[in-house]
Amino acid sequence: QPRAGLMLGLHRDLRPGQRPFFEQLRIEARDKGIAYVASPSGQATTAFRLVRRDARRAVFENPAHDYPQRIAYERAGDRLTARISDLAGTPGRTRAFVWRRVPCSQAGIE
Repeated sequence: QPRAGLMLGLHRDLRPGQRPFFEQLRIEARDKGIAYVASPSGQATTAFRLVRRDARRAVFENPAHDYPQRIAYERAGDRLTARISDLAGTPGRTRAFVWRRVPCSQAGIE
């Protein structure tokens, strides 16, 4: 649950032979609603407005941003899928990230 109207997150991709990618994230309450605010690889922040949500899904959009313009999260069981895309969902311009909940002991955390 959000505390004081704020949730924080960090995403990191590590792939052999490639430079690591990281992104600082926050979901925050603003005067005009809920915003998803991203700062990829230390760049300036970009805000996406919450446009739809239900018990399993949240969709954030920023039509003025070059790419992505839409960020959608969906939970199904122990999986969380994030999809980034343009507003039209153009093939080749959509990318999905899938995470699965595991016990800390399986993730090497004690």
